[in-house]
Amino acid sequence: MRVETPGVYVGPALGGFHGEDFTDVSMVSSGQKVLSINLRAVERVDAVILTIVNRSGEENTLYHGGDGGELKTPLALDEGEYITVMEAHRGRHYGRSRVKYIKFTTNLGNFIEGGTRTSNIGSDTAREGFQLGGFVGRSGDELDMVSAMWTSIQPVT
Repeated sequence: MRVETPGVYVGPALGGFHGEDFTDVSMVSSGQKVLSINLRAVERVDAVILTIVNRSGEENTLYHGGDGGELKTPLALDEGEYITVMEAHRGRHYGRSRVKYIKFTTNLGNFIEGGTRTSNIGSDTAREGFQLGGFVGRSGDELDMVSAMWTSIQPVT
């Protein structure tokens, strides 16, 4: 997916092609702050949950997926901490490709993970000066496919 928002770019798609399309393109911008990330997962990844504050100070929670699995303990980000790596493992469930495992790692080495690892691994790392700011993908009751929306840490006009 091509994004025309300054200071925002989308990484490669990780996962399968089932579920319904979703995008956070209208919610993300350069210079935003990520407060926390959370997951719902057990055997597979049921949902990703990202809480952000935009440059106007408005807080939004970006929730994609279903309400199954177990809600993890959220990873709250400290000042100067940014999510810079997303790793996703794809696997099949009832004949459909899904995100079976996902891990998000910060520039300080903290991480949150959930699901079941597979041998079909995809990873995406933010460019210098960028952070995870949102998602594009496909979901239903679970997370089927996900791409990171990377946003510039500094505001871009």
